[in-house]
Amino acid sequence: MFKKIWNDSVGSKVIAGGILAALGYILLYLYNWYKSISLIETWKQTKDYVIPIAITVVVLYIVLTIYSRYQYKKMMKLNNEEFSKNFKKMFEDYKQDIIKKRRTSSFWDRDRY
Repeated sequence: MFKKIWNDSVGSKVIAGGILAALGYILLYLYNWYKSISLIETWKQTKDYVIPIAITVVVLYIVLTIYSRYQYKKMMKLNNEEFSKNFKKMFEDYKQDIIKKRRTSSFWDRDRY
């Protein structure tokens, strides 16, 4: 059953998130144990870092969003250029067929495309 969930695109991300959360909790527990302080004291020490971490996360989100949109536009441009090239080739072949008076059943039913 675990393998079935792991192969699922959403299930694998949920499991990976759970593993990361458990690892974070274990590291926090070990830090508290090493320093001999409570979780509340750890929170008091780390709350000064919350704002810079939040700003970092927001900046990373914006940068990754801009980068992904750039990559998407680049991919779509390549796909459009490839489609144009293939369409031009098909159109030129079709014109050659008409010039040679060779009859075809339909433009779209050709075997070579």
